[in-house]
Amino acid sequence: MNTLTKTEQAAYSLIKADLQFLLTVIRNETISSPSYLVALLPYIGMIIDGCESWSQKVKWLPSDVPSFTEEEKQFYTELRHTIKLWETSFSNLVGLLNQKYNESEIYFSGLCKPIAKRMKWYDVFGVYLIDGIFCDNTVLDTLFVPRYHFNHIDGAYLRAMTEVGGKIITRFGITEAHVSPVNCSISFDTKDFGGFTQSPIGNKFTEKFVLFSMLCAINFILYGIDKYIAAETTTKLRLAYIQYYYLAQQLPALNSELGTSFHIDLHWVNTQFRNCMAHYGLGSVLAQDDIIETDSFGGLTEKLFYQTWVAVKDSIIDELHKLSEQFSTYLKL
Repeated sequence: MNTLTKTEQAAYSLIKADLQFLLTVIRNETISSPSYLVALLPYIGMIIDGCESWSQKVKWLPSDVPSFTEEEKQFYTELRHTIKLWETSFSNLVGLLNQKYNESEIYFSGLCKPIAKRMKWYDVFGVYLIDGIFCDNTVLDTLFVPRYHFNHIDGAYLRAMTEVGGKIITRFGITEAHVSPVNCSISFDTKDFGGFTQSPIGNKFTEKFVLFSMLCAINFILYGIDKYIAAETTTKLRLAYIQYYYLAQQLPALNSELGTSFHIDLHWVNTQFRNCMAHYGLGSVLAQDDIIETDSFGGLTEKLFYQTWVAVKDSIIDELHKLSEQFSTYLKL
């Protein structure tokens, strides 16, 4: 019988940790709003798509992992591509979010009586707050959900597409017994802005809304994942690094457009590491003899950064905190 190589064993452990994280947030009753899972969609796409792709290459897995249908493949490809949203040019970001903001305003104003519409007594967008911190907004969400339309969300389609994710979690042996502990003191809330409720960044679309959306994405990692999940897990580094990597690429153009001086430490920017965080191909960097079997990443961070993965994760989280503070100060939040 074939067995997993050392690099495959390390990747297999990373996959199981990611699936354990997904089951934890799906099953946890402290998350009362679907906003959490919507904000998580790009990362769900990255995990499930990466897991399915990796599994098809390793045919002797101890479990029968289902393969995607063509429709499922398209769905999860679309999901994981949204994780690259912040990689696009700042001018494109402005255009994308402006379009969705306008669509949101047109939709909600259309639900009002004529006088309310003229006086603009209607909400334009909603926010998701974790411990009172902005961690998502509904305009940004429209870019995350495949086939999203303001007047109709195809719930049957979304349920059908996500079923394969549940099957993959099950086939990797992740059960309720593997649900991780969470920080139960964290609070979750939602709030709408527009009309009578003035948004802290104004009730008209400006470039500040793009920064606000970036801030929401950063804070979701900081509070919705790093703070909410009590235990240290490799998933925290994988998701935080992806956010860090693309924002580091975005800042120079953003500063040029806005005349700002936002900064982030580029010490951790590494394309090889990014590829390993986005996929499970540790073998692209680590040879079999390089593997440190007692390390959750197989020695990947030691080889590329000369530090443990927990130390790298803490550094990335620290950089995201600093950038979050810079954006918050600029936006006067």
